[in-house]
Amino acid sequence: MKNILVQGLAGLAFTFVTLSAHATPIIVTAGATTGIQIVEPSYGYIKMSTTAVGMFNAFKINGMTASNGASVTLAQKTNTSTGVTSWANIAFNVPLQAITFDSDNKGLLSEDFRGSFKMVATPSVFTTGGELTLSNLRVDYMTKTVYATVVGANGVGTRYNAALWSYDSVAGDLIFPGGNIQTTVSALRLTADGLNIWAQSLGYTNNGRLVLASTNQSAAGLGTLSTIVSTTGAPPTPPQCPAPAAHAAPSPF
Repeated sequence: MKNILVQGLAGLAFTFVTLSAHATPIIVTAGATTGIQIVEPSYGYIKMSTTAVGMFNAFKINGMTASNGASVTLAQKTNTSTGVTSWANIAFNVPLQAITFDSDNKGLLSEDFRGSFKMVATPSVFTTGGELTLSNLRVDYMTKTVYATVVGANGVGTRYNAALWSYDSVAGDLIFPGGNIQTTVSALRLTADGLNIWAQSLGYTNNGRLVLASTNQSAAGLGTLSTIVSTTGAPPTPPQCPAPAAHAAPSPF
């Protein structure tokens, strides 16, 4: 297992990853001043699917806020016949914290994001009420999983590095080209653990869980996560492990 070369720490915890014998994962964090540097704004953008937005409306998930650099983009529509206002689009924007790529083939391994966003459900036929906060998102391109720190109501509490979503496919720059990196993963689907966290935190009833499961398995899932990353500078040279010392064969005499 090789050591990871870290560019610009910015509070990112050290991690060790096992790769091939000749590869070294290289982490570049926001705030680096040498080698590759992340240029602002670089961010991730979660856009909820049309089916998921419909679920948010039916479940009265109205209290959506963001903090620590993240933001929420909301658009409403009004039914001209009834005058009822509902969500038309829901999206969450999270700033980039770090990218990790393979030193040998420049393959993108993961992206980390800072900031948090919170959802609050008010009691309805589908939920008894609750809230869920997601932060420290990490897209792992090796396992097709999105991890997060979750803080949930109704006994969920705080869970770190929870495997929240999986995804079906990814499009974009999976080989680190330098300059701009753009990727989109879709469709986001809650994992088995993610389903339980989401449903329990927001107080879903049995009917609510059935609707959530159906939305999760719909063609578009819960939505997409797109990343737009701008970088400058040349890739650093990974550290090399010293070659093993040569030893003379013992004399048979």
